[in-house]
This record gives sequence, structure tokens and C-alpha cells, in this order.
Amino acid sequence: MKTTRAISMLASGLLIAVALSACKTNQSPVTTAQLDAFMKRWETYEAFKTPVDPKDEPLLLAALEKDPKGPWATYVIMKFSQTRFEARQLDNAGRTARYRASLNYLKPARDTLARAVEANPEDKELQHFPNEIKTYISLATLEAGLDLADIKSDAEAALANNTDTQSWNYGNIIYDQHSLLGRVALREGKLDEAKRHLLEAGRTPGSPQLNSYGPNFILARELAEKGEFDTVIEFLDLVARFWANPDERTEANSKCVANDHLKLLNAWKQELRAGKVPDHGTWK
Repeated sequence: MKTTRAISMLASGLLIAVALSACKTNQSPVTTAQLDAFMKRWETYEAFKTPVDPKDEPLLLAALEKDPKGPWATYVIMKFSQTRFEARQLDNAGRTARYRASLNYLKPARDTLARAVEANPEDKELQHFPNEIKTYISLATLEAGLDLADIKSDAEAALANNTDTQSWNYGNIIYDQHSLLGRVALREGKLDEAKRHLLEAGRTPGSPQLNSYGPNFILARELAEKGEFDTVIEFLDLVARFWANPDERTEANSKCVANDHLKLLNAWKQELRAGKVPDHGTWK
């Protein structure tokens, strides 16, 4: 995904007053002056310097409403990435609360972007964001212990619509949606279905993100905690095809990184064979 977006206004001129009236923190409305200052400060995307403070949420949502094609959707995504990272360190109650709170900015962002796509149906770049944020809403809903039915229907729809095999996001959708469906199945007591979805996730062809940063292993952890070690090991062998494949890479640094991933996978498999669940951050 590109980390910078062209800064431009929607041709139809969405009314900023809608955002100003809807976006509040502790009943304090966003003023035009506050919004202008916020947008000026953050108009140039900075990958590791994002407005993640909760007090900035109304401003971030108002900026997204005013300029859907700017960097604001990327900031929303980075904000949720920060939530996921921080949630790993929390107990169950804290984790649930953190994900529940994230829905307060994810859902308005999804709705704003859906309106922007409707107004600009030919803008392919813009269309990506509502789908990605919808996936994050499903994840946050799952972690918050809320409605499973919506998660399942949204994931199934995303897979059904994932037909562009040339898209950089094709493999991500396969992995993410099957992972969600597997976690839903576990909560419904459908162990075999959860195992099937784990293996389907592992059969993704990969993606620029999966091939480099790698996937999360939360569904694998949940199944390992239920004693399904053989299935999880089979899944890790599938992941190795795109994440831990040094022999298939040509660039020296890429080969080195993939080799490190292979060592990590082998260490995890050794733990699983011993009946232990890996404690790596990506499993949490």
C-alpha cells in the first residue's frame, strides 16, 4: 500500500459541518481553526509519527471527511495498528476495552470513506480503504466480544469479491478473512471448521506485506492452545512458502531475512512438537 496520498478535495464538496457536528470527544466539538491547524500539521504523511492520541480522533475523522483522498485514511489504519500492538501487552479485560474503543473511530471512518467512494466510483485507489477498514472493524468486533454474525458475513463477502488475482492485496484478503472466519468458528465451537480456515489462510499466494513483514499467528495460537499442534505445524509449512523461502529469493538482504524467518518457523515447530505454544509477539 502506498504511504502517501495526493491531497485534494472531493469535487462534490462534502460539507465539513457534518464532520464538525458529529465528531466530538467528551462533548467538545471540533472548531474550524482546530481542524485547519491539525490538517496543516499532518498533511505530509509520516509513517512513524502518527496522530494516535485519543484526543485527536475527532480531528482525524473531520479531516477524513473534508479530504478523503488525503493521508487521513492511512493515519486511521496506522492508529489501529498501534492499537493492535498495544493490545498484545494487556490482560483480557484491557484488550477487550482497547478494541471496543477503537470502533469509535473505525466505524465513522468506514462510513466517510464509503460515501467518498460512492461519489468517486472510478477512483480505484480510494476504494481500497473502506474494505481494509471494514476488516479492522471485524477484528476489533471479534476482540471486543461483540456480534459474530456480521464478522462472518463480511469476511465471506470479502472472499467472494476477491477476484483480482493481480492486485497486491489479493493474498492479504485470503489470509485475513480466513483467519477471521477461523476465529469465529472457534467461538462457535466448530473446531474442524476453524482448522480448515487456518489451512486456507496458509494457502494464500502471499503479498508484498505477507512476504516481508509476515502474517499474524493468532488463529494458530488459539488452535495450539486447544492441542491442535499437528494442524498448526502444517500451517507453518504453508507459511514458509511465501515468508521463509530464502532459496527462492535473489536479493542478498531478502535471502537473509527469509532465512531468519525460516529459523524462526523451525523453532516454533520444535516448540509445538513439544506441546508448547510459541510466545512470540505475532502469536498474541
